[in-house]
Parts: sequence; structure tokens; C-alpha cells
Amino acid sequence: MPLLEKITGQVIGLANIINWDVNTADPTYTDNAKIQKIQRADISNNGLFGDLYNLTTNIPLKNTSFADYDISLCKTYEYKLTIDDGLGATPYDKYIYIRVINEHIKNCKATYNFNTNIINVNWDKLINNNDITKIHYNVWICLKRENENLVRFDVESTECNINSNSNFNIQTGTYFIYVTPKYATTKNNGQSITNVYPERYFKKNGKVTGIPLKIINIEVETPENFEIQSAYNNGKISFSWNLPSINPKQYLIEFKRGTETETTDISFNTDNNSINSYTLDNTDLSLVSAFKPGNYSVSVKSRFLVDGSVTLESSLSNTLNFNIPVTPIALTVTLDNKTIKLNWTKVYYANYYKITVKGRDKDGTLVNDLVFYTNTDVNSKDFNIDKTDQVELKFSVSYSEEEALDADSNWPYGLSVQQSKNNIEFPTEFTLWTSSLG
Repeated sequence: MPLLEKITGQVIGLANIINWDVNTADPTYTDNAKIQKIQRADISNNGLFGDLYNLTTNIPLKNTSFADYDISLCKTYEYKLTIDDGLGATPYDKYIYIRVINEHIKNCKATYNFNTNIINVNWDKLINNNDITKIHYNVWICLKRENENLVRFDVESTECNINSNSNFNIQTGTYFIYVTPKYATTKNNGQSITNVYPERYFKKNGKVTGIPLKIINIEVETPENFEIQSAYNNGKISFSWNLPSINPKQYLIEFKRGTETETTDISFNTDNNSINSYTLDNTDLSLVSAFKPGNYSVSVKSRFLVDGSVTLESSLSNTLNFNIPVTPIALTVTLDNKTIKLNWTKVYYANYYKITVKGRDKDGTLVNDLVFYTNTDVNSKDFNIDKTDQVELKFSVSYSEEEALDADSNWPYGLSVQQSKNNIEFPTEFTLWTSSLG
């Protein structure tokens, strides 16, 4: 009978264990019997075994086992054992094949929380049947786009919370998720070896082709049916849109004036409430945020935030168009003895104001116009008058957005930006017969 009656192989953690039974009843058995050498061949990428190379030599048969810790997951190995009976007979060979197979993760679940910007992955715990190995896990995630980078997370439990960090940024798109065991195996000498699944297990020719345990799609709904609820009137215009299935943390409304490249963005938080409308209040033109007259286009998008920072946002909705007309400047006139005091509301985007005074004497003859200019910091003007004159006075205030004062530039009066300077109307005016002062 041969000295070795039976040779078996098993995978424990990240170790290939070769066991053998010794026929000690054989009268030729001696303690000098040994395994002269153990050789190993690895399977190559083309599916064939490569050349054998030495792992170890001169192992006494009475040891009954050998552990190979230098292995990788998801590979098949060929072992050749050369047995020497210790009595001078010709050594003979035995072969064994051991396949390191994938331990399957079960009941994997993956969800995304818009409010925390976290992808949660959890699964069932693998059963560990030996004392030399500790099982941890790797979670792999890939955004299925052009570069298809796989990002690996090391975890000790059966749950992993993935958020945006320096190595991984959560974006909208489709994600492939894998979970694999990570083994920490302790050798006989007390040394610990840790090994993980190789990236090649999931990729081929630079593309992620492995069948994922889970696929999740992260998309932010674009507001639909964006429309004008009430047209611009008295400085206000209202918009509405359909409620999304998940209430965003914030909406951003993008306004663009005419052919200008820059946009004016207005954002407002919803606190995850069901809000699907917005009213632009442009009644106070003295505010820095006031909108200038002109033609506008407007769109809306949904946003999610964490700690005040935007994490995800939708694309812009359909575009609407509306017009903000020139708003008449509110002019008030008060009388203080022989002084006429003019006050008007400021317009933040005005750089200069022009006060025009038209007069007509008691016979109805027009007198020469008086024109005064002030800068944007001034919103009042006083006029001294002679009560004995019988003159009809009309006052009007207009403004210019030009950076430099130009008497020939366009001065909106409140009806139309395109008014002819030779046909000025006075929508914002005050008429006074000076004879009425006594």
C-alpha cells in the first residue's frame, strides 16, 4: 500500500489547506518519510496552467498537512506533491487541484436618501466555519458612465453608508454595487494575511461587466408643466409647476434678461414641504435685487442640500418668457411757502435722474423747459417761485442707466423705453398754477 492513502484539499479563509493520511501500518513506514517538495501552478488568463514552481521542500509526512497562504480569490490552483519514503525508493508524484471560489453575498439591499445624500448598502452575514479567519467585507460601487471607476470601501459589519468624499462623489446616474468578502487569515506562525477580490473580477477591457448585486438609479425630477400662473402686473408675476414625487429641499429659479449671458438666480428652501409655486415681487425698485425693465426668460430646477451645500439638482425645466415694463417713478410734490419740494422713489439701477419742468404762462404760451440732473444718491429737488407770476408748471422725473451722464441718452419716463425725446409725455407729473398760491 502507498504511504499516502488519501490527499484532500480545502479552502479555509484565504488559505489552501492540503491534507494527507499516512499509512502508518505500512511496514516500510519510517519517520524519515517526507514530501520532498510541493510545487504549484497558477491558472493563467487564457485558462491554462502555467509552469510549476516550488513552494516548499522536505515536509515530514507525519505533519499530515500544508497551508498555502499566498493565494488569490476566484482562481484555480494545481499542486504537485513529490513523496519520498525515506528508504531510498524512487520518489513518486501526486496531484491535487483546489479552486478558490466566490462566497456569495445574500439578500443585498441598496437605497439612496436624498436628504442625507447617503447610499446605504446592507446584506446577510457570511457564516465563518473556522478559527483562523476573520471575515470582513468590501463594497464596490461604480457610476456607469465614461470612466467607470470602481471605488472600494472596507467595512467590518454587514452595512455600509456611502457619502460624498474626496474619493467618491455622488452624482445623478446609474450605479452598479457589489459586495465581496474580505478575509484576514492567521498563519501558523501568527502572521496575519489579508486578501480581497481583485478588480479584474468585475472589469473586462476597462469596462465594468460583472453582474452587480444591486443597481440603483439616482435622478432628481425636473419640475414639469412650468407655467405663468398670473402675468406681470403691479410689480408681481407668479409661476407654478407640478409637484415632484419627492419634495426637494430647494428650488432655484433662473432669470435671464434679453441677450445677457449672466443670469439672476433666486433660490428658496421648501423644508421638504409640498411647494410648487413662486411669486416674484418686484414692487420695491430701490432694492438691489430689483429687476430692470426688459424681456426675460425663466426656468426652474429642483435641488437637494445637506448642511447648506447643494448635493444634487435636476436639469432646468421648460423656458417661459415675460416682459417687465418701465415702471413710473412715484413723484410727490409738497408746498412750503415759496418753495416747491419734489420727492421721488429711488430706482436702484438708475445712475442719474432728470427733472424736467415745463411751463405755460397765463396766456397759454409755452415757456422754455427747465432741466436738472442729479446722481443716483439724490431723490429730491426744491424750486423757489414768485407767487405773483401766473404760470402753469408741470414736473416730471425720469432716469438713466448709463454710467456717464449724457443729456442725449435714453431717459425712461415710465411708459416706454423707446420713447422719442422729441415727443416726451409726462405720465409722472404734477401740475400747478402758481397764482393758486395766493
